[in-house]
Amino acid sequence: MTSTRLGDPIRRRVRRLPTTVLTALGFVLLVAGSGVVLSAQPAPQCTVIDGPVLPQHVSSAVWSPKGDKVLLADPSPMRRVMVYSSEGDFLGVMPNPTASLGVFSPLQIRRYRDEIAVEVRPRELLFVDARYRLLDKRDKIEPTRSVNTLETRSAGLLAAVPSGEAKLSIRSMFLFEFAGDDVIACSDLLGEAADGKKKGSTGIVRFPVDDPESFRAYQVSYFRDAQWIYCRLGFPYIATLGDQGFVLLFGDEPGLYRSEPGADKLVRLEEYPSEYLQAPTLSEFAGPGELAAVMAQIQGATLPVGLYAWGGAEDGALYVLRRVADREGSPFLLDKVDPIKGRILGTAEIQTDAKHLLLVPGKQWLMVEKGEFISPDFAQVEQLRLIPGELFAGAFGGKICN
Repeated sequence: MTSTRLGDPIRRRVRRLPTTVLTALGFVLLVAGSGVVLSAQPAPQCTVIDGPVLPQHVSSAVWSPKGDKVLLADPSPMRRVMVYSSEGDFLGVMPNPTASLGVFSPLQIRRYRDEIAVEVRPRELLFVDARYRLLDKRDKIEPTRSVNTLETRSAGLLAAVPSGEAKLSIRSMFLFEFAGDDVIACSDLLGEAADGKKKGSTGIVRFPVDDPESFRAYQVSYFRDAQWIYCRLGFPYIATLGDQGFVLLFGDEPGLYRSEPGADKLVRLEEYPSEYLQAPTLSEFAGPGELAAVMAQIQGATLPVGLYAWGGAEDGALYVLRRVADREGSPFLLDKVDPIKGRILGTAEIQTDAKHLLLVPGKQWLMVEKGEFISPDFAQVEQLRLIPGELFAGAFGGKICN
């Protein structure tokens, strides 16, 4: 193993890991219950981003529109967006795009076409260009609309209210992604009947970026059910390919679902194995102060911990990151999934000692490896690694980052 010091003193040292061929050539492992094959192939070459400038806690990250930089939101306690080049060089911290904010505290970061969207307060997004100049500021998203296209699946949830005689409003966005010109989010909702009675619920919403009041709500369930808990974990359970959205749900009807523009309901991808989505019942938590205990439960559980999309709208694929308890070796498996039917196209093992992982798809993928949660909303970043993008094209399997 060799190390190379990059010339610029503020840049990182990059360590390149050698490619290792599995010793048991031709060996295959069948993943129980799915028929998926972990095929033996050379482990890919990964680049470790190493050096004195690491983010402390990464809530989310995104590649720039050109794919030459990756931006990492480091909300607590540093309140910054850190920028790295595609070669692993640390380029600095994103400046505060507006002095009116006072302290710049990025909660989440996403890419919207050729822009970067930063959530700086719940439901408040800033849009900046490639030079981090402010393009637009959208205020709190609190649209209200008729319940007449609401798909309710929980008995009694506004069910007795005649169509058009109740209003539903978005109260929060715990997860969100852009699908074309729409936003798809997991949100708390507040229903208000004609007689003024109010009832809280949780659901998936979709609305145009420039017209949030026209939102549609899907898979609405009772407040504080399983979906309510899983939306708050911070795992990326929403992904998009073009204007198609995809969501992992864990409530009464767990599944991998597709959201299409203008559709009145979500469509389940039937071929994705349902047993992979039988997630454990987690302790209910009221706020960040109880999150660390829930994350400790997750470290010993079997459940999906991420949904990602990579490629174009016509030829892209989905990737489901799963944690498998009591598995020999790494507990993390990554399924490549057909976005039409949900068929698994291959499964790879991600070799890591991390307690928690975040993946960032791009021309090359970034892997953020985190330790245990040492405070309510803080898990120390232990390592960043770059994975060649070609690994995810074509046949998929084997071991990633041996």
